[in-house]
Amino acid sequence: MFIKRLSILFTSAVAVLVLSACDNGDGAGRYPGGVEPTATPDPGVTPAPSPEPNSVSMSGVAAKGLILGGVVNVYPIVDGRVGSEALAASVVTEDDGSYSLTIADYDGGPVVVRVTADQDTQMICDLSSGCGNGSSFGDTIALSDSDFKLDAIIPGAEGGTFESVNVSVLTNTAATTALNELAEAQDVSQVNLANLIADANSRVANRFGLLGDLYSIPLIDVTNPANLVGVDSRIIEFAFINTAVVQAILQGNGDFSIAQAANQFVAQYAANGGLADREATDTTAVSLAEILAEVSRILEVVQTAIENDPSVAVDLSQLAVSIRNDRELAEMGSTEPSNGLPSDGNQSDLEKVK
Repeated sequence: MFIKRLSILFTSAVAVLVLSACDNGDGAGRYPGGVEPTATPDPGVTPAPSPEPNSVSMSGVAAKGLILGGVVNVYPIVDGRVGSEALAASVVTEDDGSYSLTIADYDGGPVVVRVTADQDTQMICDLSSGCGNGSSFGDTIALSDSDFKLDAIIPGAEGGTFESVNVSVLTNTAATTALNELAEAQDVSQVNLANLIADANSRVANRFGLLGDLYSIPLIDVTNPANLVGVDSRIIEFAFINTAVVQAILQGNGDFSIAQAANQFVAQYAANGGLADREATDTTAVSLAEILAEVSRILEVVQTAIENDPSVAVDLSQLAVSIRNDRELAEMGSTEPSNGLPSDGNQSDLEKVK
């Protein structure tokens, strides 16, 4: 029994000595100064790399008539509104109306592509009776109006790049429609922005009998008949409608500038919730029938130019008949504005959360 107690005491004494040896006397434990040394990293473990910025490219064409030297910026959608800070440095459109840019760090969200004018901006006149100041169809004119602005709203990029993002009066109409719907939403966080934006684009397209996303439909200069060779008639029709919208507004508002006429159409479309087939009474507002009547006038000018240029083999006679038939149907249609149907025929996300 005595030996067992002695063994226990001896073991305790050894433990005290070991603990004392681990302490440097200042209570800091076994590390001098109380600082634990940094562990040597395992050479076999590779640290996770920092995420690479997602760089995406974007290109397209801007047109009322083709816009030359137009200032192009891209903005994010922030809390249902167009953000104040551009996602990339601004660029200007080339002599064929085209632009290209790169967003260095893109998060994949919806964006607005905005084209404005400065003192150097020009436009190819595509109004059948000219654009004022002695200009004619096909002339290049100054477009330095500070009111000039065209938008296109895009759900987002897929596969690291945007497909063609073209900007026109009709894409501006769809963008304004989408942004107005977002402003009316009680809770933007409950809205699927991509679906709402796609619906706005397809609704406006549908209202004019067009298919696809408006911003993806190519824009061409219809004032040069050679540009129409081999081009699908639906693309040509889209170009005619894009200019006829402004021409129709100017028929009832002769004092408007081109920028004011384009803005007026978008404002009318947004305020009325779409476009009526025809008017019950003659007003300064425009209807689908009036726009299609202006398409026919522009078509006549282009057909005359084709006839005067034997080198151009383009037949627009079927398109002319189709436009005339559509106009006659519209003249017998409704006086109530319609915003068209989305491509899937379903309600927009806004309509679901209102």
